[in-house]
Amino acid sequence: MSIAQNVMEILAGIIHETWYLFEEAAPYLFLGFGIAGLLELVVSNEKIIGHLG
Repeated sequence: MSIAQNVMEILAGIIHETWYLFEEAAPYLFLGFGIAGLLELVVSNEKIIGHLG
């Protein structure tokens, strides 16, 4: 194998594993974003600032 083939194989592996990781994490990310959006609708900014200081 040439160096170019090795580099391309490594890059393809990195892209494949990155996509797999995104597919595994996506449902939890979307759930977290949804909960954060709902909390923003329910809890006022003043209340949050009051608790954080």
